[in-house]
Amino acid sequence: MNNSHKLTHSIGKVVLIFMAILMPFALQAQRDKSQNPKKQMKEQHEAKQARVDKFNSEMKAREEHHVAIQDKKTRKRMKKTRKKSERMARRGTSEPFFRRLFRKRHFR
Repeated sequence: MNNSHKLTHSIGKVVLIFMAILMPFALQAQRDKSQNPKKQMKEQHEAKQARVDKFNSEMKAREEHHVAIQDKKTRKRMKKTRKKSERMARRGTSEPFFRRLFRKRHFR
């Protein structure tokens, strides 16, 4: 019984040493080329860009359909409102000029 215990113990040591030697190779095999961070970021960026492009094309198609089903009078009103909105957005503020003119200025 004592000899079998020593034999089992020595086999256990050999297996442990063998596993310790092969461990770096197993870890290297798990690290695939696809785990390259730059490559992953690029793939994620491309996938996100594809989703955004698909979403934008669908929204544009929906908007075109929405405009197409309107009558001429409504389309004119929509165009007028859109142009007015763009003018207001270009102006950059919704505050009247006289309020901007007479408010306190904080110089730095």
